[in-house]
Amino acid sequence: MCGLSDETRELITIFLQLVPAGLYITGLIEGKKGRNFFLLGVFFHVLSIIERGITMGGVPLTDKHDNISFMALSMAVSYLYFYGKGLTGFGTLALPLISAFLLISIGFKPVDTVSPFLKSIWFYVHIFLYF
Repeated sequence: MCGLSDETRELITIFLQLVPAGLYITGLIEGKKGRNFFLLGVFFHVLSIIERGITMGGVPLTDKHDNISFMALSMAVSYLYFYGKGLTGFGTLALPLISAFLLISIGFKPVDTVSPFLKSIWFYVHIFLYF
């Protein structure tokens, strides 16, 4: 994302958070259409986390914005697992909650720098063991 102004990068980040939030809510539609919206939301959410990682030059788990967004992605992947097992009834609670987490993460300004400590192998080990 070199050459883009700070405002443009912030708008891209916000857009890449709003799109999955809207798609998760649209995933409440019954049947195949709802599932496809949900899967599209997961795709755009993963895309937003990849974009943050490229912008930061590391794993995007260093500030509140990224942590809350990652928590929402973890919830979405968990819902996807249970949906695959046939447990679809709790989507009425899970999908708005996932969207709410994404919208809350927008309220925190993303930090685009990473301290040298957070680029060490110990940070990655800690994150792996934590989640």
